[in-house]
Amino acid sequence: MAKGAIGDAEKIAQFGPPVFDDIKQQQRYQKQRLAASFRLFAHYGFDDGLAGHITVRDVIDTDTFWVNPLGLHFANICASDLVRMNHLGQIVEGEGLVNTAAFMIHSRIHAANNEINAVAHAQSKFGKAWSTQGRLLEPTTQDACLFYGAHSLFSNFTGVVHEQSEGEAIVAAMNEQDVAVIL
Repeated sequence: MAKGAIGDAEKIAQFGPPVFDDIKQQQRYQKQRLAASFRLFAHYGFDDGLAGHITVRDVIDTDTFWVNPLGLHFANICASDLVRMNHLGQIVEGEGLVNTAAFMIHSRIHAANNEINAVAHAQSKFGKAWSTQGRLLEPTTQDACLFYGAHSLFSNFTGVVHEQSEGEAIVAAMNEQDVAVIL
């Protein structure tokens, strides 16, 4: 294959995430991408009032994670707004309050599996409508095929999560290969 043609390994490699020599640069990049993710969620309607959260495990202190502060709309979140928490619920960097449900669910998922780097809890009108059916996704479209055999159903969801035990129950409902859980 000619140099520069589609399929050239060097060209393809550049589409992956960047590699950093400085861990602080990697952390900054990660926070910027998390903030951008919130803005994308807002753009596509995956937000609903104060519900929904996205977290990412910190690259420096992997026992902590970054999360959105309570009360700031997804469309307005910047990297500087993010709050870093530990699994005990203590804010270790940043300022602001954190949604209790965000901590109760996300801290349990991050603590249970070091392989999980990011967790997103979306509140889209279509997702909420589907979840009321209490069924897994069927592989009827290309988008749904992404989740086929890689998602679980948490059928005991009681609404807003205020207890760590609820987050632990969600983790228990997940299989090792899962990339999604329908609540």
